[in-house]
Amino acid sequence: MYNCIIEYSSGAGLYLNGNRTTVENCIIHDCGYTSTYLGCIYIFNDHLNPAKRCGGHTINHCDLYNSGRAVISVFGNESQQISFDAMEISYNRIHDGCILSNDGGSFNSWSVTLGTDTKKTQIHHNLIWDQWGQFWAGLVYPDNNSYKMEAHHNVLWYSASNLYAPQGLFWKANTPNDCTYNTNTEKRNYAGGVAGLTNNDYPGGYFQTGTSFDVNSNGCLLTAIETIPTEKAFSIAVYPNPSSHIAYISYQLPESQSVKITLYDSAGKEVMSLTNEKQDIGEHLLSLNTEKLQNGIYIVKMNVNGEQIAEKLIVNK
Repeated sequence: MYNCIIEYSSGAGLYLNGNRTTVENCIIHDCGYTSTYLGCIYIFNDHLNPAKRCGGHTINHCDLYNSGRAVISVFGNESQQISFDAMEISYNRIHDGCILSNDGGSFNSWSVTLGTDTKKTQIHHNLIWDQWGQFWAGLVYPDNNSYKMEAHHNVLWYSASNLYAPQGLFWKANTPNDCTYNTNTEKRNYAGGVAGLTNNDYPGGYFQTGTSFDVNSNGCLLTAIETIPTEKAFSIAVYPNPSSHIAYISYQLPESQSVKITLYDSAGKEVMSLTNEKQDIGEHLLSLNTEKLQNGIYIVKMNVNGEQIAEKLIVNK
């Protein structure tokens, strides 16, 4: 499941009951408002067929926010321990969850084993902030006999002192020692937002700050998070993003080079060629009329002498 927007669901935004689903480059928000046990993504097993393999999901490069309970929940059965295949939750923005619930966490699990043998669920390289649960508001919150989880290389913060974190930004109750938490950055009473972070805030240096983080007034992710900084000799930026009338494509060349810039839709189909010529050294600016484009997600690809870089553009009129 790629490049989707799910919003304003009274229940969970997305139910994952099967095995090995990939959720990537999606925006899921304002979900689970009629039930505190549901959030943006609800992962569960088939109670009618407990032997069915579940889990193994990958959730990355998504923006997940505003949920009744934890933004991502994994629930088993209180009467028995439920096992899931190990999952990967990485490079996401997760914030403003547990609005109706009294517990907390961007990720919450209950009476589950989150892996098999030596494989554990990995929660890493996420930006996580401002969960609103009033009692156990850890930003990562495995509870009640959760096994096999590792949370590492995340950035977690509360933006105000009136938000609760009495048990810490990572909290666990009744869990064994194989749920681990290490090499994370924690900030309390931090008001700088994404714009105030620097590369030094990211353990391992895997994030990029600045123009690669494009957000709207709600803090919603609009362009993909770069997973590993690239050392391109050229750069590209697309703004405003989302665009309703016109978008500008700004790029810089270190020398005179052949440049091809093409617009694709979310299915990978070419929509139009924006330029294909040799250009001089320095800064360049293209304009793109988005009024005739359908609402949705597009990819702007720039090819310079065989090297390629891409930026995501959202059209929302």
